[in-house]
Amino acid sequence: MARIFVFTADQSAERRLETALSEPVAIRTVLSTFPPDTRPRLQEIERVAGGFYAWGIKPGARNQRTWARMRAGDPVLWVSNGAYRYAAWVIHRFQNAEFAESVWGRDAEGKAMEYLCFVSRPYRLSAPVAEHTEYLAKGYVGFTAISQAKIKRIEAKFGSFERFIEARLLPSTATAEASRSPEENGADGTDPPRGGADPEPPHTPIETAPDPQPLRSGMSPAREPVAEEA
Repeated sequence: MARIFVFTADQSAERRLETALSEPVAIRTVLSTFPPDTRPRLQEIERVAGGFYAWGIKPGARNQRTWARMRAGDPVLWVSNGAYRYAAWVIHRFQNAEFAESVWGRDAEGKAMEYLCFVSRPYRLSAPVAEHTEYLAKGYVGFTAISQAKIKRIEAKFGSFERFIEARLLPSTATAEASRSPEENGADGTDPPRGGADPEPPHTPIETAPDPQPLRSGMSPAREPVAEEA
């Protein structure tokens, strides 16, 4: 069973949240801060998400324990100002202080948001936390995971977390496509269903390296191990 993770952004982090999840990180930043042997994983991230959407947390025993439980395909929510603001799905996670510092800098204590996850293209939500306590938590502090009891309730009622998001958390004008996980949105090697022609990519894709290693066709990304890189 997939886990569901929740990041919170306080007032000081809200602007960073909007910037990080509305636009992908520049490809030159990614390539300059990750070692060459991560290229196949970076290619996979780019293929699934159409860019590099990332979020990170600072070092800390609780943060690191929760982060270590993340697996590819796990849903992620972002909460700010008492509302669910974004949703996405984990593709890979890495520990990389150089990347974190390059993108977000360091805090007053010199800490970087180095425990990273790269996610599918995030979708904007509009849903007060207080209106969804039957299926999700009543409130959040820091980085946390939804209880398995809540997840079972979601799956029993809606069939999947994707359908729960579509039914309960997306703005009314959003389409069903917005609730697709990476597996439904191309992680099985197929193109995501879209109307009309595909838009031009926002950047030049990473040059294909020999023997890329995408997720195996037909396998849920939630069952794949997640990379950890220094």
